Amino acid sequence: AGMDSRLFHQFHYSGDKYVPAVTDRIDLDLFADLGADELLFEAGDKLSASELKSAFVHKNADAYYNYGPAADSKGIVISYAKPILRGVLDDAAAAVAGNDRAADFRFGHDSGLLPLLSLMHVKGLEEPLPMAKSSDENGAFIFDLMPMGSNLQLIFYRNRNGEVLVRLLKNEREATIPALTAAEGGFYRWQDLRAHFAELLR
Repeated sequence: AGMDSRLFHQFHYSGDKYVPAVTDRIDLDLFADLGADELLFEAGDKLSASELKSAFVHKNADAYYNYGPAADSKGIVISYAKPILRGVLDDAAAAVAGNDRAADFRFGHDSGLLPLLSLMHVKGLEEPLPMAKSSDENGAFIFDLMPMGSNLQLIFYRNRNGEVLVRLLKNEREATIPALTAAEGGFYRWQDLRAHFAELLR
């Protein structure tokens, strides 16, 4: 009641239900389930530290469940990334075989990239956590896992012996796959990486 009285001063009718009219701009996600969309504001002067923490815990857990490898989702969310990974494998195989393509690009949103990284078992996302523990001290923080402008690069090299090696970069920083042993200096053998991905697609 205390928080409500500081944020709401009246209600107005919208569609088929009453929604609160906010005294200041408020975060969209915090009140999305109330139907108050497109409301943005700075909450620092309205909410206490514990209330802000509660809001963060809710938002972080919600994002981890909807886009990440939360154990509660039983693999359903990350399965959405399987067509993307299949496409990556197909394009990479064609490039390695020599189709004169220098690069393939895919553009999307965090709701597509986070499931893909989870499916690939990139470090930090390889062990599903229960949604309720995602905001614990050693949990999975979405702002760290998937900051604004996130990207994934798979860079292919061919060494002097003709062996194809792959380096993974997440947000321009080296990313690893704990399930695989790197060949050298953070590079993975393409044959190992391809087999790993193929197994995950079964």
